[in-house]
Amino acid sequence: MAVRDELHAAGRSIAYNVGVLLFGGTAPQVFTTLLETTGSPVSPAYLMVSVAVVSVPAGTVARCRFAQRRRSYRARSA
Repeated sequence: MAVRDELHAAGRSIAYNVGVLLFGGTAPQVFTTLLETTGSPVSPAYLMVSVAVVSVPAGTVARCRFAQRRRSYRARSA
């Protein structure tokens, strides 16, 4: 069971770091481009709202599917 936990932790850390690299690293450049292109100081806020509108439902679906897999795994191992 320890190997599985280590693999799970490694997968989570890789996914987190890739997300931070792609989105956190490019955010200043994207925000600067939005400000220069639109001229509106609230344009970065619109981007953040649009990302939240996409990510909240995606996270909810992922959580539900993970719960289903967990229940089916427990049912098979019992």
